[in-house]
Amino acid sequence: MIPCSRVVDSGQRPQGQAVTPITPLGALRPVDFLPQPVMTAGTLSIEVFDFWDEEFWSRFAGLEGTIDISEVFQRVAAESNPITAVKTITAPNGNTRAYVYHNLFPSQIDDGDTITVAGLQVAKAMVCLYTHRTRL
Repeated sequence: MIPCSRVVDSGQRPQGQAVTPITPLGALRPVDFLPQPVMTAGTLSIEVFDFWDEEFWSRFAGLEGTIDISEVFQRVAAESNPITAVKTITAPNGNTRAYVYHNLFPSQIDDGDTITVAGLQVAKAMVCLYTHRTRL
């Protein structure tokens, strides 16, 4: 488990126009609507605190030993099993809600450095695309 300081899920949207109105020739208004069932990839942005002795993404299973985003792409593309992630949210009363993100593929990795002298922690981000999510 990797604790995150911030997780942003952009969700998925219909690809192209979400709903197409069907208007026959000569009609003054639509008679029906055709929904677009094809979805775009979702985006999951993960922010974790950097460790000084290793690249932050090397803590993710399967990415150990990679030194840049090119190696991350190669490692993920060569993996025969798709990557999944679970996001669990626990309310103060103890109730939990969890989502499983399927077929993750890292698309951006923050491998630069901005160090604040007064700060003791450096946050780093990874953005992953996913095909769909399900409720756990």
